[in-house]
Amino acid sequence: MFKKFIITFICIALAGCATTSGVNPDSLSKPSKLTEFTLDEDISELMVVTNALGSKTERISGLTKGLYVSIYEDDNGVFYKGPDNCVIQNKISGGIYLPKSNSVEKPAFWFYNRGLPESERAKAGIIVAIGDSWEEGRVRKDWWTTVSNGLLDAIIIKDSDK
Repeated sequence: MFKKFIITFICIALAGCATTSGVNPDSLSKPSKLTEFTLDEDISELMVVTNALGSKTERISGLTKGLYVSIYEDDNGVFYKGPDNCVIQNKISGGIYLPKSNSVEKPAFWFYNRGLPESERAKAGIIVAIGDSWEEGRVRKDWWTTVSNGLLDAIIIKDSDK
C-alpha cells in the first residue's frame, strides 16, 4: 500500500513539473497593440513564494529599472520584456506578465529558460538535466511568486512610440 502511495506521489509530482516548462515563444502572438512602461528605479520588495506543495515563504523579488515593452500576448494577458537580467530574484532576462482586465490570471514574472551549461548537466542529475534541456529558450511564467502591489502600482502603461 505504501509503495503504491509513493509511486502515485512521484507520478503526480512529475506531471506537475511537466506543466511548468513554459511555451515556445514562436507560439505566442505579437501584441495586438504595442504598449510600454518605464521603471525609474529598481523595485524590489518582500514577496510571497509558494512551492509545489503549497508551502509559503517570503523572499526579495522585483524588477530592475528600465523600459519594459510588450513583446508577446496570449488570450489572457501581455508579456512585457525588460532590460537583460531584469528579474531581480534570479538575475534573469524576461519581465512581467500582466493579465487583461477580463482574465482570471494573476500578474507574474516571466523569463526565458536558460538551460544548464554542459559542464553543469552531469552534476545536476539526470532528471534535472534532461528536463532543463527541454526547456531552454522557452517563455515561462513564475507561478510561484505573488507580485507585490507596490510593484504593480509603479507600472503605468502607455502606448509605445516604437
